[in-house]
Amino acid sequence: DAWQEYSGLSLVADKAGTLVAESAGLPCELDKFRELQSSHRVRVCDTLREQWFGEVVDRFHNNRAAFMNSKQQDHLETFFASVATLMENQLRDLTTRSIHQMEEYFARFRLAPGQSQGAVTAAEAEKAGEAAHSGYTVDGQPGNPPEELLEDESKRDFYGDESKLTPPAAFQVTVAFQNGAVEISPSFAEIERQVLDLFDRLVDCLASVDRVESKLFSSSKGKFY
Repeated sequence: DAWQEYSGLSLVADKAGTLVAESAGLPCELDKFRELQSSHRVRVCDTLREQWFGEVVDRFHNNRAAFMNSKQQDHLETFFASVATLMENQLRDLTTRSIHQMEEYFARFRLAPGQSQGAVTAAEAEKAGEAAHSGYTVDGQPGNPPEELLEDESKRDFYGDESKLTPPAAFQVTVAFQNGAVEISPSFAEIERQVLDLFDRLVDCLASVDRVESKLFSSSKGKFY
């Protein structure tokens, strides 16, 4: 099965948040996140179009005797239509899984009821986690947290309750007060537009793939190459 080697691929960069966080921390720059996802998506699409599709064509070409006998030729159109449907279903499954993976990434930043978004960086989140865990002794009983971890009010609330840890924001924004108004860049509308565009590109990038027979037969006379 030529698809088995490629079925585990994803159009979304593996550990998307981790890759960004390792280089820049969270929240990350929107443009950097888009660049990461775009380069990964293009690389995977090229792999599928060039390697996977090429392997499928080669297999048919090398086994042409099996479907080119006189009894089979009358059914070639139906046969290759079935092949095209199978390949489309495989790509659709990969695309669907990739979309769910992207959804799961953004779900990490969803706030729980009553929870407010805080400006917690990756480093601050680690320290806050320490504060939460330090609220207990080794036998699971409440203990006394280190004073230095409780000096910051934003971390004091985490003492003994890691569930209160506020997740970091997904993207960096710049807030400025200009001409009597607060300006946010990129705006929330722009962030939404670009994130939705990422999903659209996931859907579109493999929507059209050549059919196998287009690489096997002469378009003019239906002659086998």
